[in-house]
Parts: sequence; C-alpha cells; structure tokens
Amino acid sequence: MLLSCQKEISLDNTPGGGGGSGSGSGTVNSYQPLTTGTWWKYKDSASGTISTSSVINASRTINSVVYKGVSDAAATDTGWMASPQPNYYIAAEGRSPNSGAPYDIVFHYLNDTASVGYNWVYNAGQGNGFTAIMKTTIVQKNLTMIVQGKTYSK
Repeated sequence: MLLSCQKEISLDNTPGGGGGSGSGSGTVNSYQPLTTGTWWKYKDSASGTISTSSVINASRTINSVVYKGVSDAAATDTGWMASPQPNYYIAAEGRSPNSGAPYDIVFHYLNDTASVGYNWVYNAGQGNGFTAIMKTTIVQKNLTMIVQGKTYSK
C-alpha cells in the first residue's frame, strides 16, 4: 500500500464547494483539526475522484489514544482519526467491500517533528487474517505553495 498526504487550503469554506481541501471551522494552521463539523476533501490520485470526510460527534480510545469519528460517503464504516501532537493516526475496522474479509488497522502516518528521511516500522493490525506491517517515511517538509497570489508555508 502506498499513501501520501499534503496540506492544502481551500478558499471556499464549505464542504461542497471549492476545488481544494479545507476545514469547516476555517482552521488552516492545523494539519488535522478534529473538531466536530471539521471536514477535508481528498482526491484519489489514480482515479481523480474527490471525496469529503467530516468529523462526527463520536470518539473511542485505541491503545490509550483518543480518536474522533470520521464519516465519508465513499466508506461504509466510520473511520477514526487522532492527532496527539506530534503524531497523527487513522484507524479503521470493518470488512473489505470486494472480498468481505475483515480488517482492523491503525495507520500511524505522520510524526510532525521528525526530520526528512526519518522512518518507522510497526505492526498496524490485521487484514484478511494477515499482520499488516507498515513502514512510514518522511520524504518532504516545510513546503511553500501559492494560492491566488498568497504564499502559504508549513
């Protein structure tokens, strides 16, 4: 599995509008705000499909970390996100829509204080009866982007 992410800023602060990512709360300085009603838009780089994920009023604890519920019309199960700084996590459990096989995965996808090149390997859970071993690497940081003439850095 290969995943990547980046922070973008939408000038349209509504879940259905704009062409980029955003936050329903207008929080552009937080990489993953988890306030109920906050939302993000994701673009699948292979298909170009854009989906919207919204933080719902639900929480659960996994491995002593509190996760907030995240709903997405493209997913049948609730996803869970946590960001106890400097770490960021996504957790999901359910059944594969293709095979019906069960999965229970915790993806530790970012350590915001790690340097470029830093990597970690960990047991992420089970998928279809197999142990999911994840390797994550920080490949780039401190990016600058220009949106309608305004420069943003993070």
